Amino acid sequence: TDTSTATVTTDTLNSVNPEIIALINSVNEKSLLVDMIQAEGDVYVYMPKAEDKEANGQIEIRCKKPDEFWFRIWGSVGPISKDAFFGHFTRTKFLYYNNLNDYSIEGPTTDENMGAIIKVKCTFDDALNALTGSVKIPFDLKSDTLTLREEGNNNVVTITNLRYKRQYWINKNDNSISKYDYYIKANKTKISIDFSGYTSAGSGKYAKYVSMTSSKGEKMKITFKSYLPSRSYLNFSVDVPYDIVHKVWKK
Repeated sequence: TDTSTATVTTDTLNSVNPEIIALINSVNEKSLLVDMIQAEGDVYVYMPKAEDKEANGQIEIRCKKPDEFWFRIWGSVGPISKDAFFGHFTRTKFLYYNNLNDYSIEGPTTDENMGAIIKVKCTFDDALNALTGSVKIPFDLKSDTLTLREEGNNNVVTITNLRYKRQYWINKNDNSISKYDYYIKANKTKISIDFSGYTSAGSGKYAKYVSMTSSKGEKMKITFKSYLPSRSYLNFSVDVPYDIVHKVWKK
């Protein structure tokens, strides 16, 4: 296993350390307490390379963990009276409808495609974590090296393998995620997601404030105004008119 970017040797290093496994399991169990989510809030996007670098609006989110989410965006990103963007993503494919410019896109769910649609290049899991205000920590004991260290009021778990390195700052008081960083080694791309303002929802909690930033300066911030978990039914349909341009991305 490549540990060249693992944390310093003062960390506890053991891929099957029961303390690390117990900590990760606690985080993941908390994440499962909020599911079948319907939420609304404010969204802000900053795109340094775009002509219009900043956009503000409102967002509605529907999520069914671990494999599906839907969003609707409107507001100052376009005419106030018009829903601007719709998206439905699963782990394998997506459908996006731009109602401002009258076109739709469908294709496979990849990091590059996620970046093109939501304006911050990230994985499906990163987007799911941001859109739900809750975090699941994936790991594989066959391929990952896990380390644990303390930093202020946080336990920091680092997960390293041949493809990436992830660091999670976990609050010692309640095992909530304060932030996590994600590095892709091949091109040193970094995603950083901050979570704050944890609020009760049903039997679980979610972060009211979520901020995602890429190493290229792209940013997306969500402030939840309403958050309803445990919905009995969620509609993930995107109604695309026939008389618009339909694009299909093969990869």
